[in-house]
Amino acid sequence: MARHAPLAKGPRDGFSAPQPRAPRRRRIRSWLGGLAAALCALLLALGALGWAVVDTAPAFTRTDSLTPRDLWRLRSLAGVIDEMRQPDGPPVSVDLRARELDLVVQEASARLLKGSARLGLRPAAADFALTLPVPRSRLPWPVSVALPQSAWIHLSGSARESVDGLPELSALRIGRLPVPPAFARWALLRVADRYGHAESLAIGMAMVQRLAIREAGVTATLRRDAALADSLRRAWVSDALRRALRVFHERLLRLAQGAQPVPAHSLSAGGTPTGPLHLAPLVASVFQLAAQRTAEFSGDETARLTEAALQNRAALLVLALYVNGHPLSRVLSEARTWPQPAVRPVLGAGREDRPQHLLLAAVLTAEANGRLADALGILKEVSDRSSAGSGFSFDDLAVDRAGRRLGELALRDPIALQRRLAAVTVDAELLPDTVGLPSFLDEAAFREAIGEEGSPRYQALMRDIEARVAAVPALR
Repeated sequence: MARHAPLAKGPRDGFSAPQPRAPRRRRIRSWLGGLAAALCALLLALGALGWAVVDTAPAFTRTDSLTPRDLWRLRSLAGVIDEMRQPDGPPVSVDLRARELDLVVQEASARLLKGSARLGLRPAAADFALTLPVPRSRLPWPVSVALPQSAWIHLSGSARESVDGLPELSALRIGRLPVPPAFARWALLRVADRYGHAESLAIGMAMVQRLAIREAGVTATLRRDAALADSLRRAWVSDALRRALRVFHERLLRLAQGAQPVPAHSLSAGGTPTGPLHLAPLVASVFQLAAQRTAEFSGDETARLTEAALQNRAALLVLALYVNGHPLSRVLSEARTWPQPAVRPVLGAGREDRPQHLLLAAVLTAEANGRLADALGILKEVSDRSSAGSGFSFDDLAVDRAGRRLGELALRDPIALQRRLAAVTVDAELLPDTVGLPSFLDEAAFREAIGEEGSPRYQALMRDIEARVAAVPALR
């Protein structure tokens, strides 16, 4: 009888046949290869997009800024938001010349976006260009990684008048990438959102009823709307800054001793001041609180420096508004409902105008830039050279420059400044020596003693002022 080979037992016989491994490995390799290809394609796409919209340097830079003459023309804009809050009357109308509007846009770009801007006008249309540093912290991780170390985005385009009163985008280019007009508005809003100013842009668009564009300038017709005006103010004040302002406002309430705090609507009749406050102890007390709040903040060194700068900005703003006779509601609408500090003069070196100059220039520097603070300080002195003014005073300019230095240090070296300001005891630690500086010069006296602005005598006085400011103990 023939013998047969035993049959292999299958699963039914209680055994499992070994699974082939090669096909499984091939599937894994295929899947990994597809994933790698997709990642490469994504990186290539991001690289191509980055090449199209991102540069490694700004497209242009600007060094020109608002001059005292420009600011004198723009002084009427200061009350526009307050006028918008009044319910009665015709729409608010604002006229801006082409140069003024161009420089205002440039100042706003430098302050809010750390970039540069240009604006050109032609009949019924405007051409614009912006070059801005890329906000890496607001971009998705793959995009931020694909960008070069120094990354700038350049936007250019045109807008024209439309039948509904607001200009409409007729062209937009982001870097080398043209954006179809149908998507231009959406793209611009997305860019504004990435830079954290979408709300401000939306409020501004809602405020404008009509914008008439001429080659020589624009006329903006604004709606009277208290809610919109307050929303604009809120959009420019972060939640963190708002909380800090409230804290320093409450400290100021306690420092303004004497008359009890009064409601905002009766501030003008809010009791008889019990005597002047003095600059050094007022600043010391406020910045002791700033230093305490910074010390209590938990975070790394970079975060602590950012927090200290924010505390300094809030402290300077509360002090500057108070010494210049303005309520905090000028920048924070909800402060109207807060208790108000008693109205008392603040003296520095025996004069009420010294703290006013110092703190106003400090706030302008911290919130805008030093060039603007310089221009506003000179503006006041130039206007005082007229027969109606008190005269050009180089001692006031010295205090303005000290204020600029204070505002710079508030952001650049915030923690060290807090320590120095918290320890001041006399006004001389905050104010420059002004003995011997020419003061109260009218137009004729200025020309006779100094000559023109920029003359050798003028420049020598400005160098003397800078040396005096450098010697101020708290500002070294």
